[in-house]
Amino acid sequence: MNKLVRSYTLPLPWMNVNVMECGPESGIPIIFIHGYLATSLFHRRIIQKMPPRYRCIAYDLRCHGHSSAVPIDATQGLKNFSDDLHGVIEALNIKKTHIMGWCRGGNIAMQYAIDHSDKILSLILESPGSPYGLFGTEDELGTPTFPDYAGSGVTSIALYMKSSIEKGISDKNAYSHLLGCLRKTWYTRGKQMTEELEREYVSEFFLSKTGDDFLPGNYQTSINWPGWRPGNKGYFNACSAKYHNLSRIIHTYPKPPILWLRGDKDTYISDCSTSDPAVLGMLGKIKGYPGKELYRPQPMLRQIRRVLDLYSENGGSYQEIVIKDCGHAPQIEREEEFLIFLWRYLEYNPRWK
Repeated sequence: MNKLVRSYTLPLPWMNVNVMECGPESGIPIIFIHGYLATSLFHRRIIQKMPPRYRCIAYDLRCHGHSSAVPIDATQGLKNFSDDLHGVIEALNIKKTHIMGWCRGGNIAMQYAIDHSDKILSLILESPGSPYGLFGTEDELGTPTFPDYAGSGVTSIALYMKSSIEKGISDKNAYSHLLGCLRKTWYTRGKQMTEELEREYVSEFFLSKTGDDFLPGNYQTSINWPGWRPGNKGYFNACSAKYHNLSRIIHTYPKPPILWLRGDKDTYISDCSTSDPAVLGMLGKIKGYPGKELYRPQPMLRQIRRVLDLYSENGGSYQEIVIKDCGHAPQIEREEEFLIFLWRYLEYNPRWK
């Protein structure tokens, strides 16, 4: 049964946060964090179906949805987003909480564990990005392909998406482009949401705040292939391995238990991501590709698994669940199955029993 959702604006000293909440205020807290271009709306169906003993909270990240357009200092990695999350937790007077992060939201959850692990009951990482950010690294250790981290930061794809957002939802080409991005990335080939749900989700993309300080960030050229490197502002630059290193999570204490949940057909977070400049170069979509010897695809899954293995070896624990025939957004594509895995994990998690 779908429960009533409460929506409100939560004022923090530095920004206003759009919050969607479901369940009793006295319930066990679980906070849902979305990824790039998405909003809290993408978790609405899930939080409405959670057991009544949970207080489910989803919110819009800075520069997304109806939250404030606050500049992102890329040189801090995901620290700005972690600080926002801490502000939400403190403002709502939450002592400890489960945190569920999807895509880059999973990485924000990991950053929060580095900063405030004592506030966390458990982490649920759904299709998280690599601990070493997006692109420009060549091995499990997160070694940069070039010293200037060329290939990470604001990509040509990100600039094209920015252009579509700025044209607005009434522009048919812009709408079609972002709809295509959703279909190619979020669920497996041949599957499709209802037209109504697609329209609702794509409409949320157009709420994103664009600009050098916001999404995607400032673009910097490089003498190294593919021709760009990370700048110092905005979302995509904050996701560069130059500033984004979450391997430090292995040193946190206490160590909350982690559930890593992903789809086996995820083409975005993969060891051969279809958005990776190296893969696009191999396909001839970015000119001048120097070959695998000089520029290899980022081994995202191997990087994630190595860090989580080290986390476990250093006193933590994690469980990996792979949903078959599923893409980047299990909570959307395989909603019921996702909920079952989430419920089981929360109900049998001994940490807070």
